[in-house]
Amino acid sequence: MSMIHWSLGFLVIALLPLACSSTPTADAGADARATTSAGGADGANAGGVGGTTSTSTGGTTSTSTGGTTSTGTGGTTSAGMGGATSTGTGGSLATGKGGATSTGTGGTISGGTGGITVSATSGGTAAGTGGMTSTGSGGTTATGSGGKTSSGTGGTTPGTGGTASAGTGGSTGGAPVTVYQVIQGHDGDADPDDNLAQLTGMMAIYHNKTLYPGQIEMIGLVFADTTVGHKSNMKGSGAGHGNWLFFQQYSTPALGDSSRAWYLPANIHDSVQQSWDFAATQVSQLSTGGQMVYRTLKVALDNTDAGKHYRVVFAAGGGHNSPYEAIQLLRKSTTPVYPDAQILAHFAIVQHSDWNMDNTNEAGVLAGTLPFTIRISDQNATSGPGMCGIEPALAKTSAQFIKSSRVARGVQAPDQAMPGFGPTTDCSDAGGSDFASTPSLMESNWNTRNNRASAISYSAFNTAKITSILQ
Repeated sequence: MSMIHWSLGFLVIALLPLACSSTPTADAGADARATTSAGGADGANAGGVGGTTSTSTGGTTSTSTGGTTSTGTGGTTSAGMGGATSTGTGGSLATGKGGATSTGTGGTISGGTGGITVSATSGGTAAGTGGMTSTGSGGTTATGSGGKTSSGTGGTTPGTGGTASAGTGGSTGGAPVTVYQVIQGHDGDADPDDNLAQLTGMMAIYHNKTLYPGQIEMIGLVFADTTVGHKSNMKGSGAGHGNWLFFQQYSTPALGDSSRAWYLPANIHDSVQQSWDFAATQVSQLSTGGQMVYRTLKVALDNTDAGKHYRVVFAAGGGHNSPYEAIQLLRKSTTPVYPDAQILAHFAIVQHSDWNMDNTNEAGVLAGTLPFTIRISDQNATSGPGMCGIEPALAKTSAQFIKSSRVARGVQAPDQAMPGFGPTTDCSDAGGSDFASTPSLMESNWNTRNNRASAISYSAFNTAKITSILQ
């Protein structure tokens, strides 16, 4: 190696730390906006590929291809192809690739192709190809993809929107999510269909909850939503009594199975030995089922979460007595008193049966609840006798659920005698639970109320769907 080559190599090594020790600029995007020429703030002195006052490819006193003290193709103190303090390819305050406060690919402390003291991927402090705090491509306040307050795809909070949006929207997002809070009701009268409908109806709600996450909430169940006379029969020794025994011994442990995320045991209400109070002046006077409906509905009415709109739906496989208790207290005795129009915005009853409406409601209840009622077609044609004899799968249900279903269907004998009990393969009252927990159906029919004379046709709850729900 010649002495000249050795000296020049030493000079390059000595100058590299000088080029990399410049103080970073605090705001790359702001400084970049001040740059007005292709070679930095003093672009006239950063001509082409050269030094401060160089012409062609050399500096004022450069030898070979370089500046005053530079080697290679560079500026006054740069190494490589750069300006006064840049690395990469650029001038004193160059734009293009590099520069102390350049825009393009690289920011104040960006790496990639440029930047004074940092190497990262391509971009600023926060990764991406951009300025100091941008993500995506852009400077501090860049548009495109990124930037602190940029539009496009980005923003401080993820989603497609503005500063704090989620989804597609501005600073406060779009329309609130409608959440349907479903409560099952069953009369438990002489027909044993409720024994299987309670189980299948709950599974229909749970199935829809998994299909529509965040839009369905399972609240609980009211058993014996029927008249005082029918409750009296259930305390006797007939078929109604057998249904009550089944509810206590099989439905309750299955519906509240602690191994599954179904109903809380405290939200499974047995109303056989309770009375309805439609003139109550305080919550404690209501039946426990009525209290559950009242509290759920009042929370929905008082909701202040702008991101959610709650609707409580009572899927009536029997009477409307417990919801009527709640409505009466809300509209007459609470503080504040809630007008019917406000309650209508947050509450509905789904009913499929004329028999239920005419035989399981106390006097005045039907008239008081029809304005809130969405009437669907009778479900016996699609999920009546002979159509629900389906063996549940353990993966979808639980061991206790399967046992209860088998007893309800007569496949397995009960552990102990239940006078008046009879098996069934009818779960038609569960059709209302399926409808009530399908957001698209509830949304499109929410304003269809008081339509007993013109029921909404619904035949989707059939053997095929029940099979998919249980297996």
